[in-house]
Amino acid sequence: MEIVIIKICDDLMEAEVYKSKLESEGIKSFIDAGVACINPLLTNAVGGIKLLVRDDDVERAKRILNLD
Repeated sequence: MEIVIIKICDDLMEAEVYKSKLESEGIKSFIDAGVACINPLLTNAVGGIKLLVRDDDVERAKRILNLD
């Protein structure tokens, strides 16, 4: 089982909203914010804040978040 990026967010709050939505639907999700948590001005420099799910959940997660 692998972990896959399904969305790159501009800020941590956006990523947390998506994560909450997925978890309310029973999908375990993860946020990789890197140094963007420490210094939000670096978010774009580090490639954004990544929302991740298990590869088995990718299709369902995209459908829930309307990312098709």
